[in-house]
Amino acid sequence: MDTPSQRQTLHSFRWSFIEKVGKVLFQLAQIVLLTRFLNKDDFGLVALALVSIEFSFLFVDAGLNAAILYIRQADYKALSSIYWLSITLSIAMFASIWFFSPVIANFYEEPALLHILPILGLNIIFLAIGRQHRTFLQKQFLFKPIALVEISAYLSSLLLAIYLVLKDYGVFSLIYSTLFASLLSNVCYLFIRHKKNPIHLHFSWSEVKPFFDIGKFQMASRLLDFVSKETDVLIVGKILGMEMLGLYSLTKQLVLRLFNVINPIITNVLSPWLSSLQQKPEKQQTTYLLITRYLAYLNFPIYLIFAVGSYELLYILYGPSYASGSLLLFTLAIYYGILSITNPVGSLQIATGRTDIGFYWTLFRASITPAALLFGIYSGGIQGMAYSLLALAIGLLYPLWRVQIKVMINISFARYFKEFYRPLFSFLLLGAGIHYGLKPLLESPNFLIISLCYVVSISLQIGLVYLYDSNAYSHLYSLLPRSNNQK
Repeated sequence: MDTPSQRQTLHSFRWSFIEKVGKVLFQLAQIVLLTRFLNKDDFGLVALALVSIEFSFLFVDAGLNAAILYIRQADYKALSSIYWLSITLSIAMFASIWFFSPVIANFYEEPALLHILPILGLNIIFLAIGRQHRTFLQKQFLFKPIALVEISAYLSSLLLAIYLVLKDYGVFSLIYSTLFASLLSNVCYLFIRHKKNPIHLHFSWSEVKPFFDIGKFQMASRLLDFVSKETDVLIVGKILGMEMLGLYSLTKQLVLRLFNVINPIITNVLSPWLSSLQQKPEKQQTTYLLITRYLAYLNFPIYLIFAVGSYELLYILYGPSYASGSLLLFTLAIYYGILSITNPVGSLQIATGRTDIGFYWTLFRASITPAALLFGIYSGGIQGMAYSLLALAIGLLYPLWRVQIKVMINISFARYFKEFYRPLFSFLLLGAGIHYGLKPLLESPNFLIISLCYVVSISLQIGLVYLYDSNAYSHLYSLLPRSNNQK
């Protein structure tokens, strides 16, 4: 894989930003619309079904797409072999979902899952059709076609959801529109990629094995990571029921959509960028630290809006019946704010070829997360579980550095912590001050609080950069990869 130029890298960031923002806006518009027609139980059922589908697809991916990013050169025979293996695995997993859907429905005592799971299971096959092609575009820094495909797919999904809900399709409005977006986007990736690098009818395990040797730890790590991050949905659904799961899922998804806008923009470009710096460890180290710093500057002020404006946001977007989840959203906003600064670790694992470290870390985290969540939910209900998540995020910051970051790029904790402590403490102190000091003096819902939070947050962000990192943007720009003909 050739080192990208500065212009290419910046162009990738720009189109990755357009893709994520457009995708999230259409998804949010769809959910806001459907909350006016569907009840909390419907959203709980779909959330539970999607967890099952997404977990199954991890076996289909098998870490192979991550390996494609890491390995600098891959011939068409190897890529064809990987593709047909993924297609075969996707059909097998779809059959498994179909077969086990009665078991899952009985476990949760929700007969509707018997019909929802097999239909949503088609998404496993849809993803297998186009995932490799999207990865190849990403590896080549071709983010413009990715953006155009994703935005078109989710705009179409929104229009379909509007039509179906007006035709009284109920919960299937959400299911069919979700499937349509996936099918459309992945078929597009197939045709885009096929023009230049067609898939051949060829399979050889010997050609897949080098990719699998790298990807197996990534697959295992993602499986464990998925379990630790989605266990909350499974626990809430089983213990508290579908209605409470619907409230929790929509509240979590609101802040998670923000998380899925900013961080993938960075990590999608960061993985191939850091991989291109494999022969330059010092530059790789500096780049990673600066990205961590800017994720903190960018994320924390925005999460502040979700934290202190939690009641107003839920009231406006979902309606008064969802505003009871304001404290839940407040807690989750802080949780994902802290989680955002650790997100680039996955890109670093791929870039350094140390996916084994990621596996052992996620094994540890997955082993303690369920116990912490169960303790939280039995001691304090759904809010107690949210507090447990937040405690885990804070408590694992130091171990994360010790076990992963120090081993991969050899930096001290003091240097690592220096990259984000100023925006972190400002975020926590300002959030607590507004939430516990200012908001009790205002009548709720007070929609002006969101505007106030926005102004304060953006001012904080600009102020921190000006005071502490006035030359940081130029420093970051200087680290962008250059082509051989650039000075």
